[in-house]
Amino acid sequence: MQNNPFEEIVLRLEKLQSTIDLISVNLPKEKPIRQENPHTLLNLKDVASILKVPVNTARYYIEKKKLPAVKSGKAFKIRQSDFLEWVDQVFLKKEETDNVTNDMGIAPARMREIHHRFKKA
Repeated sequence: MQNNPFEEIVLRLEKLQSTIDLISVNLPKEKPIRQENPHTLLNLKDVASILKVPVNTARYYIEKKKLPAVKSGKAFKIRQSDFLEWVDQVFLKKEETDNVTNDMGIAPARMREIHHRFKKA
């Protein structure tokens, strides 16, 4: 008698899920940004990881003058207080207008999550 093909598919899916679970457990955890010093400088990689966007997207926000930053050599530095203010500005703008064309390219739910995470402390 032949094996049911659906049972084999389910077994393979379970193996895939267990592999994904194993990989996700071993991924490095994000470092939380400290609240003590609002003048802490963030690099482009930090900002991208906080916003959960690619580094090039974070660079786009800077180059289009949407995110305040200072160029230090070839790297961009963003003061944490300026970044949080920008997040608040984007968040509040999204709350005021639900217009999709004025979203600055970031989903409102994502801004809300960042806003709440930094304001809890």
